[in-house]
Amino acid sequence: MTSLGRVAVLAAFVASLAGVSSCTRRATQMIVVVDSDLVPASIRCVRLVAGQSQPDGSFVATSTSTVFRVGTTVPELPFSFGLLPSSGDAHQHVELRVGAYADCGAADAESDADAPTLVAANVTRTVRSGFVEGQAVLVNVFLSSRCAMRACAAAQTCDPDTGTCVDIAFQDPSTLPTVRPGDELRDGGGSADAGGTRPDAGVITCSEVTTTATTGRAMLTTIGVAARGTHVAFGYQYGSNLAGELDGSSTSVDDLGGAIGTAVLGTAITDGGDLGVAYPQVGMGPVLRSTSTGASGTAHAVGTFNGTRPLVADGNTFVVLRGTSTLSVLRVSLTFVDSGPFTVATGATTQTTLLAMSGGFGVGYSDGTTCTVATFDAAGTAAGSTTIADCAAVDGAQRPDGQFALAWIVASDHTVHTGLATATLSSIGDQAEVGTARTGSRLVQVGVLDDGRYRAAWIDPSPAVHTVLMPGWVNERCFVHTGATTMEYDRMRAASHASETILGFPSGTAVYDQRLTD
Repeated sequence: MTSLGRVAVLAAFVASLAGVSSCTRRATQMIVVVDSDLVPASIRCVRLVAGQSQPDGSFVATSTSTVFRVGTTVPELPFSFGLLPSSGDAHQHVELRVGAYADCGAADAESDADAPTLVAANVTRTVRSGFVEGQAVLVNVFLSSRCAMRACAAAQTCDPDTGTCVDIAFQDPSTLPTVRPGDELRDGGGSADAGGTRPDAGVITCSEVTTTATTGRAMLTTIGVAARGTHVAFGYQYGSNLAGELDGSSTSVDDLGGAIGTAVLGTAITDGGDLGVAYPQVGMGPVLRSTSTGASGTAHAVGTFNGTRPLVADGNTFVVLRGTSTLSVLRVSLTFVDSGPFTVATGATTQTTLLAMSGGFGVGYSDGTTCTVATFDAAGTAAGSTTIADCAAVDGAQRPDGQFALAWIVASDHTVHTGLATATLSSIGDQAEVGTARTGSRLVQVGVLDDGRYRAAWIDPSPAVHTVLMPGWVNERCFVHTGATTMEYDRMRAASHASETILGFPSGTAVYDQRLTD
């Protein structure tokens, strides 16, 4: 779906309400999203009748109406509009009566005087609510096929779930969700079915909505991105050398030098915000290096490793070591290395990843058909685990409430799913299908924002970086760099912190960091 912004509506609302533009940010306002499960081609016009309602539920006869013509006034459903209280009076109550028509002539024939009944409409819905001072509250009006040709009494409306006439209930505006104006079709608008397909915000170019900077150079074979608190870190390999950047806010980088092996690079951030880069020193094994101090930990004679992501509260960094028959994790710091790796699993594993969490570490991996997510405390003692059938790749991160935000790619059909697992991984709830990954791609990444929402990123069939913000409704396909090859897209790495998500992305001879502010 491509209708991303609000339509201009109700230039004057009989001195009561007035339309707001998409640039209004902090006004007391109501943002209304209109959506339907009817066949799109069957809806030619949507008619809105708006007026003031009293606390006792009575409707003020003075009202105004407008007709949205699908394909001209609005490109398609869902669409949205905004209302402001007159004179800034946040105590006003509003009644909205919305009808969908297969014939625009029928919509036009309804006079303002007759509009409160709207008996000729194909589908109708009436909503009563109000405003919250200094907030943009969100009201979803869902026109259900169950209500087709259902005529209800003046004090009733059709329930979209049952298709029956029910009394019109006043929705306390203090219980309504708030939304950032302009994001209503991405952060909460659209279908009333929370388990359904999310509205797609369409293809965007990251440079149009984020700050883009070149942060690297040379031929790239690896890249790592980490986030913690207010800090973002990048590490990447150029040729046989290593470079890193802290905060991702400038074009300057630290050239760490040194001959390193070719492997997946890992980055982590210390409690104090210093960047740690884990990499394989030629002939030795993984090393953790701090770009802020230049200090480098002791190298270790272990096999190739798959990378590192989290840094736990005690300052340890964990590195995945993937062999042909054993998956293990090594604890590394700038001053010491654990006496030996923790064995996580035996047998062949693919798509291994570390899950960011507090007080320990989590591991995700696949055997090709089933994914496993397991957590351990800092000493390597197993804490919990769960399996996901028909799974090719999985990733996740821990939320502030202890739950784990997960995303995985289904092996059989390449669809991407998200869910929330309990702190003990005993169950996965709030599952939703959010998109489709490119055939053959096994890259999915998850980062958690400070407010507990989480963003999953993957490569879609375009190919492009596809991201979804959960819980919520953002579903964005993002071309992070025009002309990038499929291989370069598959090297994308994502990490979330504070209120934004960073996409680390190699292309040609440069590394880009793209920021999605949520």
